[in-house]
Amino acid sequence: MTSTAKTHKTYSSGAAILLNAPFFAIVFSHFMTDLYVGQRSIYLTYLSKPLGLSNTELGAITTGAVMAAGLSQPIFGWLADRIGPRRMILAAIAWIALTYALSIVLPITAAAPLLILANLGAGMYHPAGVSQATLIGRTQLAGRESTAASYFFLFGQLGFFAGPLLGGVLLSKWGDYGLLVLIALAIPALVFAQRALKTLPKVERTIPADQPREAPRKPKLFWWSASALVAAAAFQSWVQQNVTTFMPKHMSDLGKPSSYYGLLAALFLAGTAVGNLVGGPLADKIGKRPVIAVSLFLAGLPLFLMSRLEIGFLWYAMLFLSGAMMGAAYSSLVVLGQKLAPGGGALASGLVLGFIFSSGALGAVFSGWLVDVSGSYLVVYLFSAILAVTGGVVSLFLDRQKKPIPVVE
Repeated sequence: MTSTAKTHKTYSSGAAILLNAPFFAIVFSHFMTDLYVGQRSIYLTYLSKPLGLSNTELGAITTGAVMAAGLSQPIFGWLADRIGPRRMILAAIAWIALTYALSIVLPITAAAPLLILANLGAGMYHPAGVSQATLIGRTQLAGRESTAASYFFLFGQLGFFAGPLLGGVLLSKWGDYGLLVLIALAIPALVFAQRALKTLPKVERTIPADQPREAPRKPKLFWWSASALVAAAAFQSWVQQNVTTFMPKHMSDLGKPSSYYGLLAALFLAGTAVGNLVGGPLADKIGKRPVIAVSLFLAGLPLFLMSRLEIGFLWYAMLFLSGAMMGAAYSSLVVLGQKLAPGGGALASGLVLGFIFSSGALGAVFSGWLVDVSGSYLVVYLFSAILAVTGGVVSLFLDRQKKPIPVVE
């Protein structure tokens, strides 16, 4: 069998797509990228006391970091379409590892700016990675692009899960130099990705002759649906940033060690991973609109209860459930956004992910101000519940995503 034939092999089940070497290299690279990026909230919380950071300042640094990733993604997406996604993926891993290492070995005052610069690596990686992942799902998994996207984001969320968990333990045991243990893993990851990503498929910009084309949508319906998608994606991202940024600081201010709030951050991200794994395939079966609307709406309940319950087992369960509900909507939001965005390939993915990253980051500044003004972290959980429910309501105005209607010529 030739290498070309292998590249175009079709897989009958979602999990089987992981046997595709380029696809596995993409999702594994996503795991490594977010393993490092996932350290940010834990590392910043660790640095907040020696640097004397307020919640507003913590939110501002988080905003700067996520905005660096968000605003750069369209640029890196455009570049990836021209120089190739493989080069962009490799450059992303190398850049993040380098900047994180420098944030540790240089004076502490350089840490925050370097953590912001590190997120340019996320801007490099995500447009190239997600565009290739969904393309492989579309061409080699019987059109189940949401399923492929869910596996892509699952590995990223596993990285976000492992990052705070491992980082919290390493910070507790050896201080910030302990994080160098994780950064050293970038070397074997780069070697593996460089070898496995040699046969990535090319983006198909034309509709195959054997596939029916969609009938033109009414302009008013299209823009109404587009506005709903933009709002839902922004609210989902804002809630995610609220929890990952301020929950660790909440625990730190209660006197908990970094290993404790690292574990809780990992618990929330484990929930998002589980939700993503369920939500992607479910969206391919029943439609993206109901999955987005129901999951965002239901996320409001555990977030509301987090603002009322004492810290304990039930609170931890609500933290996990809120992550699961938010994660279930994510891959469908991204796939719908890819179809909405102009251009193609990594550029379209960069535009969509750039907006999602940036909207959540901007919201974190306001949320940090709310905490400082109110003097309580409980308000951020209550506010996040309102955002999630609002996102679920506006999702009802999304297109129903019916099967393509053949156009008679």
